[in-house]
Amino acid sequence: MGPKSRHVLLTAGLILSLGGVGLADFPVSPYLQNPSSDGMVIAWESNNDQETWIDFGTAIDQLDQSTSGSWVTSIDGTHLHHVSLTGLSPQTRYYYRARTETEESTTAWFTTASAPDSESTFLFAAYSDAEPGQNPEKHAEIVNDGILEFFNQPDGGVIDQVLAFCLVPGDLVGPDHGEEAWRTGFFSQAEILFRHV
Repeated sequence: MGPKSRHVLLTAGLILSLGGVGLADFPVSPYLQNPSSDGMVIAWESNNDQETWIDFGTAIDQLDQSTSGSWVTSIDGTHLHHVSLTGLSPQTRYYYRARTETEESTTAWFTTASAPDSESTFLFAAYSDAEPGQNPEKHAEIVNDGILEFFNQPDGGVIDQVLAFCLVPGDLVGPDHGEEAWRTGFFSQAEILFRHV
């Protein structure tokens, strides 16, 4: 292959990569809510995209199912997206990717809860007072140096198979701190945990 052929291929590749959906720079990355044995809610925040989709499946390279959801406009004018996945199998790992018309997230995963009649045991994490106060990285410290380190899962690993859910009841950000405090002081500091559990 000569220099001219390589230039044509490089140009074609650049055009293809610019024309498709780009890797997301969401203000709030996808996070999980309301886990159950047959469903999960996935939420995230985008700058202005309206389409709301989750591509998912039971193999990381086969996200062959898609479900759309809804969005609302936040006080700051961003869009808050929610997608409910239903009809899932109990105690099964699912891989997922959030998608809008211009961006998509990296692929993450979660494991559904056991069926209610299985009476299996489970673990959950409960913590509060993650409000930054004098330490702006307090929430990250609780999550990374506490929960993820305790379960020896610094990159998320199999945390979804260890923890059933997290309960974070209060004092999350200060009352006068606005939307950006939620983004930087709460969601971004627990991103690894919240995308899997």
